[in-house]
Amino acid sequence: MQGEQESIIKQFFQKKVVWVFLFLDLLAIVFVVFASFTNIQKNSIMTFNVAPLGAKIYVNGIEYQNGKTYRFASGKYKVAIFHDELTSKELEIELNDDSAITITTFLTDGSGEFYESKSNYSSFEKLSQIASSANNVTIDHDTSLEQFIDSFQKKYAIYNEPFIGKAISLKNVYGDWYIWGPSASEKCSETLCLYVVGLSKEDEPLVSSLIQEYGYNINDYQIVYDANAYQRIKGLIERDNSYAEE
Repeated sequence: MQGEQESIIKQFFQKKVVWVFLFLDLLAIVFVVFASFTNIQKNSIMTFNVAPLGAKIYVNGIEYQNGKTYRFASGKYKVAIFHDELTSKELEIELNDDSAITITTFLTDGSGEFYESKSNYSSFEKLSQIASSANNVTIDHDTSLEQFIDSFQKKYAIYNEPFIGKAISLKNVYGDWYIWGPSASEKCSETLCLYVVGLSKEDEPLVSSLIQEYGYNINDYQIVYDANAYQRIKGLIERDNSYAEE
């Protein structure tokens, strides 16, 4: 009986397919052990907080996502940040055991012009959070856009003024007219844009006079005039009233 059992076992291990499965199982065990050992070594944390939001971030040649946190082993790393329209940056980072670091920085074209675009306003918001003169938390202590940020924020404050989105009547031949922000018109390509409904380019002195009363300069804004837009005015008013009711 014992001899028969030994023979069956011997025949079992003589089959090639059995050895293949045993080899694969061994590889799986080795992989799990290696992965566990590697994860134990990754006891430091790196978070990316970069403007613009669409920047590409590479650590030692491997791409990582902006706004996310990753685990790394202690050691020295090269962080490279790219964007097609901006000047790239490279940073040398050293992580100690059980450390946490946030890569907070930004890319620029040298003037801040990239962040003025209407389509890039969310990136400007991120930029202003990390690099303004009042709160510059960049890891590389980059102060190159502090003046731009402060100036942009002051100009943007016009959208909080009481005349935005409200009927304006100066009791003259023009009747009521309106000024909205950039979201009101697809013709606004810049964040700093005034959409003037009910007036034409010829009436620019009237618009300039109004915004000067509130301490702003018309030359700081893209101005889009729409003299014949009663239906559009009506639609915008109805939209704003519905928001107010909510």
